[in-house]
Amino acid sequence: FGYVWKGRNKLTTILGIHLILLGLGAFLLVFKALYFGGVYDTWAPGGGDVRKITNLTLSPSVIFGYLLKSPFGGEGWIGSV
Repeated sequence: FGYVWKGRNKLTTILGIHLILLGLGAFLLVFKALYFGGVYDTWAPGGGDVRKITNLTLSPSVIFGYLLKSPFGGEGWIGSV
């Protein structure tokens, strides 16, 4: 795994492979949540439960709304920090 930091093509290939693998992992997680048993929800009543995702949201405004919402609750946007 030896590489030179100035080797632009080698580093681009390494980064590209890692991004592809992360994307495949995210796709597999969505596939599992939809079709193979669901995902564990720690916020479910009673201390947590496995939930199967039945209503998939593909709306960009909803998705980016979650990404920019403050993780600490209340008002404010994490994108403005």
